[in-house]
Amino acid sequence: MRLGHSGGDTVIGLAGYGHRVEVVDTWTSPLGARWAKVMVARTRVTGWVLWSLLAHRDPPAEP
Repeated sequence: MRLGHSGGDTVIGLAGYGHRVEVVDTWTSPLGARWAKVMVARTRVTGWVLWSLLAHRDPPAEP
């Protein structure tokens, strides 16, 4: 996770595989890179990650 929505911004934390995060904001760069501001549920640390790095749960199928 980074302080801002840029690959050059300071790394402030790590959200590893299986960590539950909550998306609190999104941003798309002028070149089309999509970023998500997330909060790690366990540590409450908030930072930016590339949207493509997030695993998304599909909504449950309707019966």
